[in-house]
Parts: sequence; structure tokens; C-alpha cells
Amino acid sequence: MSRYSKYFLQHVLWLDDGYCRYYVQDRLWSHQDIADVETVVYNHERDAEQMLWACVERNASFTIGQLRSFLAEDCLGHYLVYKMEDHEVIQAAAGELTQWAYKVVIEPGFGWAVQVEPMTQKPVIPICVAPVPDIDAAQIDIQADLDDLVAEQQNKYDQCEAMLAKMSPAERAAAYGKRAGKGLFTDPIEDLVGFAKKAPAFYLTMLKKEWRVITFPARVTIAATRSALSLCMEPLQQEITQAIRPFTQTREQALAIGSTLYILATDEQTNAMLMDFVRRYWDATHALEKTHMGAALCSDTTMTILFALISGGVGAAANIITKSHRLTRVADRLQKLASALKKVGARSKLPKEEIPGTSAAASTGKASRKNAKADMPEPEPPKTTSTDTNAPAAKKRKPPASLDEAVGRLKQARKRLEIEGYKPKYTDDQLKAMAAKGTLNDRFVVRFFEDTFANDRNGHLGLKTDGKVRYWSTTFDQLENADTDPKRISQCLGLKYDPSKNYKLAVIDTTDAAKYSDSYTIIPTHEKLGAFAISELKDIPADNIPKVLNDDYAKVYAKAYETAKNKGVDIKDSIEIDAFSNNYFSDQDASDLFKARVEIQTRLGANEYFTGNGITAYTGKECSNTYGVVESFTYDKNPQTIGIMLADGRMKMLDTSVVK
Repeated sequence: MSRYSKYFLQHVLWLDDGYCRYYVQDRLWSHQDIADVETVVYNHERDAEQMLWACVERNASFTIGQLRSFLAEDCLGHYLVYKMEDHEVIQAAAGELTQWAYKVVIEPGFGWAVQVEPMTQKPVIPICVAPVPDIDAAQIDIQADLDDLVAEQQNKYDQCEAMLAKMSPAERAAAYGKRAGKGLFTDPIEDLVGFAKKAPAFYLTMLKKEWRVITFPARVTIAATRSALSLCMEPLQQEITQAIRPFTQTREQALAIGSTLYILATDEQTNAMLMDFVRRYWDATHALEKTHMGAALCSDTTMTILFALISGGVGAAANIITKSHRLTRVADRLQKLASALKKVGARSKLPKEEIPGTSAAASTGKASRKNAKADMPEPEPPKTTSTDTNAPAAKKRKPPASLDEAVGRLKQARKRLEIEGYKPKYTDDQLKAMAAKGTLNDRFVVRFFEDTFANDRNGHLGLKTDGKVRYWSTTFDQLENADTDPKRISQCLGLKYDPSKNYKLAVIDTTDAAKYSDSYTIIPTHEKLGAFAISELKDIPADNIPKVLNDDYAKVYAKAYETAKNKGVDIKDSIEIDAFSNNYFSDQDASDLFKARVEIQTRLGANEYFTGNGITAYTGKECSNTYGVVESFTYDKNPQTIGIMLADGRMKMLDTSVVK
């Protein structure tokens, strides 16, 4: 059962770019508003064309075939598709999508969520995805508040029992007759019933409406079952539409409430949580309150949450919303949950013992809220910064949830390497945009180094001087496609690969890094690394550092360094470097600058390939990229040894081998 099923059934064109599926809706059948899934209507041909090219890149033959059928069978224009080149087909299809304002439903892939603009809540164009937001933790927060509501109702139950115990049989009978309890829906329904009794002509109609309200949970469950069995969402959608009609005053209200209810009802975990709450709340409701409605089932609070709160208070429901601060809080959380669910496609489910609404989940109570959030990734903001305004925003695969999953993902990458060779995850423009942000907030980072250092369990991730460690790294996301192939990794990191040496790849979980270290991490541009060098490398004249860390001097240094290397000069030997520089450069100032730059390389690691823009130079030949990965430079004042990090389970040290 999926919210996207009906949109798939009424498409005239469907496409896939590897991150999302796009269902172009038939204009003859899609006049209704679409509020339960993310949609886009392209206003500019270049945006539509960019989406189509992304799908072509994913699967050229399928996409072009779909577009040719679309132009030939569903468009009013007379297209001789058998005579058209592929690029002409794409241009024509983009024109049709734009000219006729086709609605395009976006179904993100497993584990992804469509990114939207903060102000308009419309999808970012070009379409961009991010990891699914913290839905499971949000459900646990809501579950804890619902548990509190049930506890409040149980307290009222106990109060009613205590009051009845002091009454005579006649007084108890009178109490039942008058209805002494006060439920969340008490006053508005009492007023409604009172009005209906004064107007006999409307009495039967009002009772029928009330009965539909009362039996709503059971009917939704039946409708959801029918939808699941028939693979059609119409039964569930019709049931919700009929249920909200008495509570809404305008078409806009009905659309907003109905779509929110529909989204919540079609999420298995959320639906189970709310239906379980209704049952428990009714069980905790005293017979004095049940008597008022004269029914065996009640969804008093369900109606409050699903109608009054989601709508912000419609009609009589405006009086209910002020009755409990918890209801207001649940309302806000349900609204946010529905908004998050609207952006996602298929997603992983919690283990049964953690599903909100189950007895196992209820037993954990509020204590589980904080833990549920610990490992969930934050969604990426829309990526709009790029040196090329036409470059598509970077789409990140969902991060691994554990070190074991990260290792498994690398094994998958190796299989791709064996079949396809190395393919970069991001373009040069996308890498520049990431570096321009100035931070990499990924949970898992990777460090690549020779095994002579990696095998030293008393050693560290980098060179240790004065009790502090400095090292270069990147994120798992950046380097994932290179697997554990030392040659490909070296090429991505701008390093020279030496086949006579063995290398290791350390994958590090930074979740609890703040507990163990006192570190400072930057994306190393010329300016940022220069500022660090001035503060830490006191023996290098401060005014020389900016002179050697810039784009112009980078070319001078690379040429001089290559010459020194060809002559067999050991850059770590200050005597050899001094002799070479004095001989190579014609004046002392130039020689001093070269020696200052060598010091920065040997002590901070900025080698001759250092670009100074926060991105490594790509030295391979398998792709057209100029750059490899966005890198980071870390200065750790309280470094942990490799042995301790391995023992604590915060790091895995992997062997590397070249893919043939």
C-alpha cells in the first residue's frame, strides 16, 4: 500500500534518475489538487530538460524510449519521433512539460526525502534529495505525549470511581443519567446534542454524523485493510473524506485536513500508534463519559488530534484545542510528522519492539526519546551555492547507520569498481559548492595511510608533535566509490601511489568524538591553513606563509619540488633542502620561501598537489574530473591512540588491495 500507487496508475510518463521516480500525470485525469505527495510543475524548459538529462544518465535507452512514446502518443504536437535525434527528443519533451504545465509527482527512493524550499515548502529545483529526517524519533516523542494523555484519563477514571463509591444507588443512577464526567469532547458535543434535540427534524441526521465520528478508527482500519488488499488507495481516501466533511467549513480546510490524515494513515507505524492510542484512551474512559454518547466505541481524543489540532481548530473544535497543552504539543508534532512523511518514499521500519503503539514501545516511555535521535542523520539543506548556476545540486546517498554497514557499503563499491571502473560521486562544480560551505558534518570519516603507521597500536592517526596530532582526512561519503582500492584512493586524494607499499583505510565513527578529543577541524583553503600555520609554526616567519600559500606560488612550488624529487633530494632532510634551494633559486628570498613551503608540507602535510580550495586534485585518468574529494585538516590536542580507538569500537582498520 503506497500513497504513490494512484499517481503511478494515472501517469503518461514515468522516469527514474536513480534517486527519485517521476510520474508525469495525465492532464485529463489529474485536475484534482495533489496535497499528499511532493509535486513540481516546471515553469522553465531548462529545469525540465535538466531533470530529463539526469534520467538519461541513469538509463539512456529506457528514458529515451519513454520520451519517444510520450511525444508520439500523449502530446498534441505532431512529432516524427522516428526521425528525431535523442537530444531533440529531450528538448521537445521538456517543452511539452513546460508549455502544458504537467504535474510531476516525485517519489524519492528508499531512505531519501525530497528537499523543499523553507519559505514556499515547494520542492527545490533542480530536484534534490537528502537522508530521511528523524521520523522514528518524532514518533516516539508523540507516543510519549499520548501515553501522558492516557494517564490523565486514567486519573479521571479513578476520581469518578472514588466519587461514585460515596454515593447511594439512587445518586449513582442520577449521575449516569446526567453524565458527570468531562471528556475532551464534552462541551462541544453536549452543545451539538442539545441543539439537535431542540430541532427534532435534524436529530436523526446529527446522530448519524456523531456515529460516524465515534466509529472512525474502526472504519479507517477496515478501509486501510481493503486498500492494502486491493493495492488501491481509494477506499481509505474516501473514508477519510467522508469523515472530515462534518468538521470542515471550506474546501481548503477539507483538503488540508484530509491530506494530513491520509499521509498519517498510510504510514504503518503512525497509523498503528494512533489506533492503539484510541483503544487505550477508550479503555481508560469511565462509563460516566461513555454513557453520554451511548456507544460502545469512542474516538473522542482521536477526533481532537486528527481534526481540531491538525486544522488548528475548526468550528467547535476551536474550544477543544485549549483544553490540554499536551494536545497542542501533539498537534504541532503531528503536523511536522505529516510534513516529513510527505517528502519521503519507502523508508526503513523500526524493529517491532520499538514501533510506537506496541506494548514493548510503551514500556520504554519517555526514556527512549533521546536515544532514538542519537544516530539519525540531519537532513542536508538545499544546495544552492555553486560556481555553475546550471550545475545540479549534489545528491547524497543515505549515510551508513553503523561502522559495519559502512564496511558493507565498501564491498558493494568494490563490485561496482570491478564492473564499471571508478566513477566519481560528485562533479567538480558540486565539490566546489560543498567546499564553499566550509564544513563537512558527516558522521563517518576516513583516513588513508601506510600500514607501517596504521599497524602501530600506540601510534595515532597523524604525526604527533608536542603532544598534538595533525592529520588529513575526508568523509566516507566523499571516498565511498573508491572502495578500498589504494590506487584509486591515492588518485582521489591527490597522492602518489607506490605499489611497493601496503596501505590501510581507517573508517572512524565521530558520534562521540567530543568525549574523547579536543580537536579543531577545517576545510583547508590557502587562507585557513595559512592562519593555522601562523599560529602554530612559530619558527616560520609569519609574513612568508601567505606568500607561499596562494595559487600563484603553488605552480612555482610544484615545479621546484618535482625537480628536487628527480634529483633524489630528501625533503625531510633540512641540509639537503637547504643545499638544493640555494642552488635552484637565484636569490635568497626565493630560497627562503621554498624552504618555508617545504616546512609546511613536512609538518602539516600540504603536499605539492595541495590545491588551496579545500578540494584534492584528482590524479587518475578514469574520469574527466579535475578534483577528487573535499578534504579536511584536523588538529587534535588530546589525541587517542589507534589501539584505544579500535578497542572502543570507534574505528575499523581495513586492508586495501587494487581492483584488477
